Amino acid sequence: MPGRFGGILPGRANRNRRALSQPPSTILYAAARVLTEYGWQAKPHHLRDWRGRRCICGGILAAHQLGIGSIDGAHQAAGYVLAELRSQSWPHLIGDWNQAPGRTPEQAISLVHAARTRALNAGQ
Repeated sequence: MPGRFGGILPGRANRNRRALSQPPSTILYAAARVLTEYGWQAKPHHLRDWRGRRCICGGILAAHQLGIGSIDGAHQAAGYVLAELRSQSWPHLIGDWNQAPGRTPEQAISLVHAARTRALNAGQ
């Protein structure tokens, strides 16, 4: 759905649904789907823009809000993203990586997939 209404759907649908027990790898898969379907944005410290595009952390939070996993699982998923960034010699936070000049949606989605692989390898 285009416009503002479509932009709020990922964060509002199933809000009353009980959080399912899902591992961080599933949350990261859903976050990658959110970034692919609704778009990625690089604004610093904004989880979602007015069009519904998400930053990486916004994608993880949207997955949780859609009923996939718990908030603790979302924190663990973000930890795997941070671990992946550390393995790529990025010393700063996820938001700093997200807003770095020249960053592309493909790089962001690839990072989330790499973090998911890291989580799967850890049995999560």
